[in-house]
Amino acid sequence: MKALVYKEYAPDDNFKDILSVEDVPNPEPKSNEVLIQVKASALNYNDVWGMRGNPIPVELPHISGSDAAGDVIAVGNEVTSIKVGDRVAVHANISCRVCEACTSGREYDCAKRMVWGFQTTPGSHAEQVCLPEINVVKIPDTVSYEQAAAAAMNLLTAWHMLVGRAQIKPGQLVLIMGGRSGVGHLGIQIAKLYNCTVIATASTENADLCKELGADYVVNHRDEGWVKEVRGICKEIASSHAEQVCLPEINVVKIPDTVSYEQAAAAAMNLLTAWHMLVGRAQIKPGQLVLIMGGRSGVGHLGIQIAKLYNCTVIATASPENADLCKELGADYVVNHRDEGWVKEVRGICKGIAKKDGGAPGIDVSFDHIGETHFNAQLTLLKFGGTLVSCGATTGFDAKIDLRHVFFKGTNILGSTQGTKAELEQGLYWMGQGKIKSAIGAEYTFDQAAEAYAQFVSGKGLFGKIIIKP
Repeated sequence: MKALVYKEYAPDDNFKDILSVEDVPNPEPKSNEVLIQVKASALNYNDVWGMRGNPIPVELPHISGSDAAGDVIAVGNEVTSIKVGDRVAVHANISCRVCEACTSGREYDCAKRMVWGFQTTPGSHAEQVCLPEINVVKIPDTVSYEQAAAAAMNLLTAWHMLVGRAQIKPGQLVLIMGGRSGVGHLGIQIAKLYNCTVIATASTENADLCKELGADYVVNHRDEGWVKEVRGICKEIASSHAEQVCLPEINVVKIPDTVSYEQAAAAAMNLLTAWHMLVGRAQIKPGQLVLIMGGRSGVGHLGIQIAKLYNCTVIATASPENADLCKELGADYVVNHRDEGWVKEVRGICKGIAKKDGGAPGIDVSFDHIGETHFNAQLTLLKFGGTLVSCGATTGFDAKIDLRHVFFKGTNILGSTQGTKAELEQGLYWMGQGKIKSAIGAEYTFDQAAEAYAQFVSGKGLFGKIIIKP
């Protein structure tokens, strides 16, 4: 059969020099595989990465291609759901199918996951391909081979982003970056399927095409003022719905009798923030491994206790003088995130826990308010499908991140600010039960306000919150 082959990399993007159409042996299906006569194959950016040999060097010689559609012409003797003659498309996510993530329906979080046709070869740019039965899907009769091949990976990606991950809901305002792209143009349509209002970004020549697909507004993200334009659209939409805005009747909650005024004052904002981060946003579950950055801080020391309330294993970061205090609050491990080797130390703890429990090593939830200096390091520590939830950036907001730790690991990055009144009441209830307490590091009077703020900014000798009284 004929296939599109390259035997060396082209880091300078001179693909013409390395690509050739060659005769290669016809594939034969294994017992669990189907053999497909390819009718259409589509290009993806991972084809380009493969030819460049970067960011992942692929096996050479290589036949790329992660999208294909065609007819089944043979099946292995263990195949039960696909038969000869079926019109099928490729699901390019190859996973082990037996780990905890796979058996929970999250094969995209499998630590052994590979992209077929990119990390494996041969791929779809051939006349025939073999794939496991589990990695092919039937095409509806009304969908052409070309449509199926063009959609498969991009449709899966866009659907998983919006429906699986973001869990979009009718009435939401959705911004689709790069609306003319393979994944972007499908994102527009999926968002409209869910009755969302869509702002798409595209060049001027592609604006009408985006609107034909359903985009309500189109802006050019290459224009210097595109952010201002989007913000204006948002304000216009918000003002048109002003008559439907609801506000809480009151913004106070009762304090349990067993909680002092000082404890309540020290807890209110930080308790609400920490509770909303872990329970409301990250939705922590018993047994998870939680990393609490800055465990000695007002929000951090409460984060430790909330995670332990949910029976999580907690790694807290703190200076040596605050380590014992973090452990008193329930932290199972404490590392100093100011030490150069702190990431290696956390990774070692993760591996030790995984070896004992039999799971995949890594952090399930990272609780961040430090920001710039440690943001990317936290991403590297997360396991596949892990979550980083952030409520602030005390070291700076301009964090540099390696996006491979986001898209390839399926990482959740969640912002969190404040929370609901009900969440504050939940937190205070557990304070009343003695399960959570505020660490009051110092008390000052109004006359000592300058001293109080000086200690607050420096953090010297401080664990928890500072109280100030008239």
